[in-house]
Amino acid sequence: MTFVWAFKKLTKRKKNKEYIMDNFMFYGLKTKLDRIIFFITNIIITDFLQKFRLLYIILNLENEPF
Repeated sequence: MTFVWAFKKLTKRKKNKEYIMDNFMFYGLKTKLDRIIFFITNIIITDFLQKFRLLYIILNLENEPF
């Protein structure tokens, strides 16, 4: 949720560079590399969690007697 919120905030006000910097400083990210790593890891983590949740649901369905 925070990732999506941060991304929306950044894309909404692209022209204001100071605002973008403040937004990234909130996450403690100052360099471009840090920002890129932050976004990529966030995407990977959310994707992994969604797959894990799906797997958990499937396993639970298999274990429950109908």
